[in-house]
Amino acid sequence: PPQACSTAEVYKRLRLDQTSNVDPSILLERISTNGISQDVCINDLEPPAFEVLPSLKRLKQRITAAGRGEYDAIFMSGSGSTIVGIGSPDPPQFVYDEDEYRDVFLSGQLQ
Repeated sequence: PPQACSTAEVYKRLRLDQTSNVDPSILLERISTNGISQDVCINDLEPPAFEVLPSLKRLKQRITAAGRGEYDAIFMSGSGSTIVGIGSPDPPQFVYDEDEYRDVFLSGQLQ
């Protein structure tokens, strides 16, 4: 989204007692075996980033709802504010229709 998300503020709000305890090597093995899915795309920085920038959470929810199952996974990259959707070559129509997203970077399908 066009709004920035302060990395410092995200890390200030991160609660270590609420982070995932899944071993990253297990996630990598699952990705290697079964490909990308929502359950392997864990980003412990999402909850604090969504506190810092609530519009980021709404954007993820909108993409999820508008994608109607077209995405294998939708997640935030790093500490934000990039939201990634994997699986569909096209973003939801609202990204094209709303002026707020006019300057959003869209990446094509990877080969």
